[in-house]
Amino acid sequence: MIDNVCVRVCCVRAQVWMILSGAEHPHELAYADILSAATQAPVSDSSKQIDKDVHRTFKDKNLESEEGIEELRRVLLSYAWVNADIGYCQSMNFIAATFLLYLGEEDAFWYAVSLRLRAVVRMCGRTAL
Repeated sequence: MIDNVCVRVCCVRAQVWMILSGAEHPHELAYADILSAATQAPVSDSSKQIDKDVHRTFKDKNLESEEGIEELRRVLLSYAWVNADIGYCQSMNFIAATFLLYLGEEDAFWYAVSLRLRAVVRMCGRTAL
């Protein structure tokens, strides 16, 4: 019974995060296209740092599997490619990994993008996107 409640709470949490962040809205580019471009891009400082950091992330959680590590790597590479002005900063792996504990790979990516856009808008002094 408790496990069933936890699963429902996690599902609701994921839906609420996506709605409140605006990440569930349609996007100009498909995640698959962004991921393809990011993984085909030349090796960068960001991709080198990501490859170092993903194996150090949440060893005790469900990201310890090779599949979990690859999901995290893809989210970070895609995020760094879309936000080339920022790229990858150390410890973003822990933020993205937390998103992946509750969201699927594509949703975790769009959630990270939406949070970054909102932060930039606030720093620029605008009230809405």
